Amino acid sequence: MTSRTVKSVTISLPTEMLEELDRVRTREHRSRSGLLREAFRRYVAGESTRRIPIVDPEPDELDALERGRAQTARGEYVLLKDLLDDVDADGRARRREKSQKVTE
Repeated sequence: MTSRTVKSVTISLPTEMLEELDRVRTREHRSRSGLLREAFRRYVAGESTRRIPIVDPEPDELDALERGRAQTARGEYVLLKDLLDDVDADGRARRREKSQKVTE
């Protein structure tokens, strides 16, 4: 007879999750440990499906990348910080216009 080595792990769950775990446990006549072991096995088994697949780019995507690289080389780009500042400034201007219309 082979002996298995078992280690205990303590986890924290929100009350709602624990209540749901206990509902399933009661319905299926299983232990918490058994359900959590199965959930972990399924999670690990599905690991490859959770990753973003690597696919070959379409020709038009390659063309768009090349155009973008050429624009960047010519200095035709906007820094993200500047773009966000512009978006924020546009939002402030719209809010100002809206509040002026309300007060008129």
